[in-house]
Amino acid sequence: MEGSPEAALDAAALELLEALETLQERRQLLGQLLRQGWLSLSQARYSLGCHRVSSLQYGATMVPRVRVLPRQDPGGPPRFEEVPGTGGDPEDPDGQRGGGDGLRQRRGPPETGGAPPRRPPDPLAWFGVLVPPSLRQAQGSFIQGVTVAVEVAGLQGAVAAATARYRALLRRKRHPDGDSGTTGDTESRGDTETLGDTETTGDTESHSDTKTLGDTESHGDTETLGDTKSHGDTKSHGDTESHGDTETTGDTESHGDTETLGDTKSHGDTETTGDTKTLGDTKSHGDTESHGDTETTGATKTRGDTKSHGDTESHRDTETLGDTETTGDTETMGDTKTLGDTESHGDTETTGDIKTRGDTESHGDTESHGDTETTGATKTRGDTESHGATESHGATKTLGDTETTGDTETTGDTGTPGDTETHGDTESVGDRGTLGDTETAGDTETACDTEAAGDTEAAGDTVTSGDTVTA
Repeated sequence: MEGSPEAALDAAALELLEALETLQERRQLLGQLLRQGWLSLSQARYSLGCHRVSSLQYGATMVPRVRVLPRQDPGGPPRFEEVPGTGGDPEDPDGQRGGGDGLRQRRGPPETGGAPPRRPPDPLAWFGVLVPPSLRQAQGSFIQGVTVAVEVAGLQGAVAAATARYRALLRRKRHPDGDSGTTGDTESRGDTETLGDTETTGDTESHSDTKTLGDTESHGDTETLGDTKSHGDTKSHGDTESHGDTETTGDTESHGDTETLGDTKSHGDTETTGDTKTLGDTKSHGDTESHGDTETTGATKTRGDTKSHGDTESHRDTETLGDTETTGDTETMGDTKTLGDTESHGDTETTGDIKTRGDTESHGDTESHGDTETTGATKTRGDTESHGATESHGATKTLGDTETTGDTETTGDTGTPGDTETHGDTESVGDRGTLGDTETAGDTETACDTEAAGDTEAAGDTVTSGDTVTA
């Protein structure tokens, strides 16, 4: 249908994409012109000398050769027009009539016979009569750059207008009944403070800070460009996007995706069914449960239990004072500190140090590029690869292969049904049983019995205080 909302929405999307493509092309052209202009100017300074092409050669009276006039049509985006400059100051009409020369004005008032205004002189005359071609090329590049910059300014206004039109058509398609009260869409450009409960069925867009002292329930999407502070429970059934800090004193429940460009502080429990993306720090004093993927660019600090059913990616340090259970893969580029038990059903990759005071159970592969310290028992059903030192004060059981580049110190028993390869020193205070091959490039010291069912190869010294059985 020609006049259907879907056709209008498609046309608005196509208009927005075309405007963005044109804007990108003009920006690239502007960058090329500016680079070429500065390069030609550098060549001119090299050929004439740095003192011949400097601000010391500027004329005593400088007037603009072009001017940019803003135009605003009723109901349309702002436009910018480039017009030639005159021989005087555009803010001083007397200077324009006299050509901007105070000495000539003393000879008498100029004749006003309708003569056209005199164009300002060429600025290249400041640097001599015969200027190098590179200086003239620099002037041409900068003149074209001014024209393209005016076009870029106009295109930015067109893109903003096309974006606003597309969003309006999208909201109209989602809620054909229109905006009425809190049943439709809500848009606020000032600060919002609510002392009671808030319930919204449509989309909410706020360009300033939002403060709520009661419960908040939203059945549509929420977009906030300012800070959000809520002293009650928050429940959202749509996507939530916040460009400021978010602080919640009550419980938070979200069934859509959550994206936050600022810090997040929550004093209650947090439950999220969709993906969570945070570019700032996250601090939670209650339990956290997430059924989607979690990506955090800032530090994460949780004082309660953390349960995640999707992948977890963190670019900063992670500190958890409760238990941690993860069903998907975990990737951490900072240090990880856990004072409770850790259970992971996917692969774990850590670039920083790992410190755990509880038991650790992993059903996938574990790869660590930093030091690992564990106070409780460690159980791994997949392969373990560690590029740093490993220190364990409890029993260690690995059902896959183990490869360690740093030193290994174990206070409890060690059982490995797979191959073990160590490039550093190994010190074990408990019993050690290995069903696969063992290769050690450093010294090995064992205070208890050692049993190996495969080949054993050691490139360093071996000291054993107990019995040694090799099959």
